[in-house]
Amino acid sequence: MVDINRKQIRSALQAWHQTSRLGELPLAGLLCVDRRREALGYDASAIGRALALRQLLRALLAELRPNEAEPDPADPRWRPFLILSQQYLEGRSPNWVANHLFLAKRTYHKAQATALDRLATLLQDREQAARQTPSADSAATAAPLFMAPPRLNRPFIGRENLLAEIRQRLLAGTSPRLALVGLPGVGKTTLLRELAHDEVLR
Repeated sequence: MVDINRKQIRSALQAWHQTSRLGELPLAGLLCVDRRREALGYDASAIGRALALRQLLRALLAELRPNEAEPDPADPRWRPFLILSQQYLEGRSPNWVANHLFLAKRTYHKAQATALDRLATLLQDREQAARQTPSADSAATAAPLFMAPPRLNRPFIGRENLLAEIRQRLLAGTSPRLALVGLPGVGKTTLLRELAHDEVLR
């Protein structure tokens, strides 16, 4: 399992403009990234994983915005978003971003570490949610629920030979459909219940 931490986030952001390299990083192998890749229709290649990871990180970066207003460099609430987006997405130097945000170099590095940790937490949450939610493929291929009516709470006696004959015909595969015909009250439904709960046929 991939350890989602500050170091991994920094590596992914540093490879932001290097698609092939980004797709080979550990974060590109996350389940949440794979789910996004499938949803976007990208193939299961390094390029496809990189594109999905980039889109996911961009969406998580947007969650660091304190509001939908124009970014305010003087507002400390904007620091996490501006530090990461300006340095890694826009390619600005740390000194340029620090000056833009009116921060001393030491303060800038502390704020950057905090921003990376916040982004890592957001990605951890996405990965946990992905692991707790079955994929569409797994849900589609899951075993169907056993919907047979409950077995009657009394012994089934007197029709063992008929039950064995029907079982043999069904298992032979020559007759995929079977119809029971008879007068009302002769036990057709009871027989069908027994067949539905037969361990061999199930």
